Amino acid sequence: MIAVDRLDRVADGLVIARHARHIAVQSVVAGMALSGVGMILASFGLLPPVAGAIFQEAIDVAVILNALRALQGGHVRKPEPGEAAIQEEFSRQHHELLPLLDRVRGVADRLDDLSVSELRRELRDLQVDLTQRLLPHEKAEGESMYPLVDRLLGGQGATGTMGRAHLEIERLVATLGLIGRDLPNEGPTELDLRELRRVLYGLHAVLSLHFAQEEESYLSLLTPREEERSRADQ
Repeated sequence: MIAVDRLDRVADGLVIARHARHIAVQSVVAGMALSGVGMILASFGLLPPVAGAIFQEAIDVAVILNALRALQGGHVRKPEPGEAAIQEEFSRQHHELLPLLDRVRGVADRLDDLSVSELRRELRDLQVDLTQRLLPHEKAEGESMYPLVDRLLGGQGATGTMGRAHLEIERLVATLGLIGRDLPNEGPTELDLRELRRVLYGLHAVLSLHFAQEEESYLSLLTPREEERSRADQ
């Protein structure tokens, strides 16, 4: 059981589990093989009872000592310099995109106070930033960071839920663009405002959760342990 909320510890747990299983199989095979050799020797009278008992005890001790290697925990793969650079780049992009998340929430909060021209301008500018800054960032994550995380975790489905979050983000951005394009010339109706609030608040919530999950889970996998420890000490 893993009692931590960090995905990088899952990768460590996988390495430790595989290491322990390898040692267990090794110990079983070696113990059975040596015991078989002892029985064959004894059947030909080449191994007296006392010597056979000592030989079996020696096998048990050897197997126990070999099993104690599991305490070393196995070799945990360390992020390479290029992988750490990916982590730094996407962390930087997250930081730069945070004001955009605040703008999404801010527009939703001010819908009742904006004139028709102000609302059109806000939605147009917001749509430009979402399509030219946010969506390319999400696409780059899916192409470079997620495959790397999958390799670190030893599977192809580890980032599946985050990929589905990308699809939801794209859907909400597209929906926002359609609403902005189809606004009546005389201004939004109450139904339009309700739909705008739903999309804007929904987009803000999905993005906030998405960024937090990536920072706490996936990007932490690519952070060198020395750097992680130094941050914890500060």
